[in-house]
Amino acid sequence: MTFTEAAAEVLRQVGRPLHYKEITDIAIEKNLLSHVGKSPEVTMGARLAALLKKSAKDNPLVRVKPGVFALREWDEKTIAEGLAVQSAGPAQGEEGEAAT
Repeated sequence: MTFTEAAAEVLRQVGRPLHYKEITDIAIEKNLLSHVGKSPEVTMGARLAALLKKSAKDNPLVRVKPGVFALREWDEKTIAEGLAVQSAGPAQGEEGEAAT
């Protein structure tokens, strides 16, 4: 599975927006990535950022805040509730944010 396919699958399974580092951790845990490499979180962030630069209608992902992605098919309520859950958890570090 590609990084973008794995990201979409992780988001479907979790059901809420996630930071690309969390997406990467879950994708690795569930063995969804066909190739991981030395720094999979950097690759995931770069691939998702590149995907969003394209205006393709078949892109399943949207960025809801820096480094945080959701499925395009989700409504605003689902995204807002997911972001509230995420902000209640431990804060994400700023490291690697430039890759997005």
